[in-house]
Amino acid sequence: MASSAVRELRIRWIGHTLRAEVDVSVDPDLTVNEAHDLAHHAEAHLLCEVPRLTAATVRVSPWGAHRLRRRAAVTSAFKPGIINRMSSATRGDARIAIAASPQQVYDIVSDVISIGDRSPECYRCEWLDGASVARVGARFKGYNRLGLLRWSTISVVTAAERGREFAFTVLSGDRDSTCWRYVMEGDGQTTTLTESYEFVWCPIVSRIAEAPIPRDKQLRRGIAQTIERVKVEAEARAAASPW
Repeated sequence: MASSAVRELRIRWIGHTLRAEVDVSVDPDLTVNEAHDLAHHAEAHLLCEVPRLTAATVRVSPWGAHRLRRRAAVTSAFKPGIINRMSSATRGDARIAIAASPQQVYDIVSDVISIGDRSPECYRCEWLDGASVARVGARFKGYNRLGLLRWSTISVVTAAERGREFAFTVLSGDRDSTCWRYVMEGDGQTTTLTESYEFVWCPIVSRIAEAPIPRDKQLRRGIAQTIERVKVEAEARAAASPW
């Protein structure tokens, strides 16, 4: 598979709209048509995914044609010329103490159909392939929103041990994209719940689209909100049915 990397990204305000210019280094073995298709796909993805972006120009060049700095120049009307590292989600975690058993907490976090009740970003999920409960290998589809953006993802369950761990991986095509994990530790009556995520890989066009967005900050804020909602629901269930 051909590799590529964003070498430089420039985004600037023009009036009330954004314009982006991107320099991408690609595998020198790519044909001219393949490089052209990559640039066209990246431009279309940017225009679709970045709010208020009205024009995008993507230039591709082979590895070694320029000194690779892997940085993004994000320019605004208020701070021209400021250069920042490209924003991309990496990893994060949050934990909370819950007055409920690990089994009660697990039953909530592993119920993917109700994820929309807890997540600030994923508003609906549905099982795929006839699955109806969390088990390793089961797949589900998630529907997400962030501001004006809407997208869906396919995930596969990678761990499902009641009272201990529930985990799944978001897929990008046939590759792992982001791994999500819930770990429960407790004494039978109280539980420490840890939710974590780890970025693994995403297509270059997605990295370009995320550049103007503080994705790590959004995800960390999101998991803190999610586990707080899990706490409220689990403690309500425990109070109603402690055993």
